[in-house]
Amino acid sequence: MLLRAQIVKLGFEEDLYVRNSAIHMYACFGHLGSAWKLFEGFVEEVDIVTWNSMINKCVKNGMVEGARELFDEMRDNDLWDVVTWNSMIDKYARDANIALARGFFDSMPKKSSVSWKVMLALYAKGKDYKECCKLFDSMRGGEALGVLQLGGGGGGKE
Repeated sequence: MLLRAQIVKLGFEEDLYVRNSAIHMYACFGHLGSAWKLFEGFVEEVDIVTWNSMINKCVKNGMVEGARELFDEMRDNDLWDVVTWNSMIDKYARDANIALARGFFDSMPKKSSVSWKVMLALYAKGKDYKECCKLFDSMRGGEALGVLQLGGGGGGKE
């Protein structure tokens, strides 16, 4: 936590950008304990970026329970956004836990094209083509176009 001492010493403890960067840096280098301490030390003054960063790093480091606790706390405090939901769906998809991924997906108040693509890819990877087609057919026109553009590699440009 030497970095935190320097942040305080230099007077940057109130700078949200500096705190978020420090949390991100600790987590990227696998120092989740330090990231957690920094997060908890400023939890009253964090933003959606801070929360998403912590959830994402928990997920990437295999700390699914920690990510889920943070996610639930965010949801209870109405702090979530689509990135938060996508992080959780992606984690369960990577673990091939179709039921949990689908549960999160179905509970999402607002889905993005990324949300749809992760679920479609999960069904395709698991060779559940029937469910994949059903899900694709349930999409509205604009959502389907967005997913097709994401999957095409060209972003819809010719």
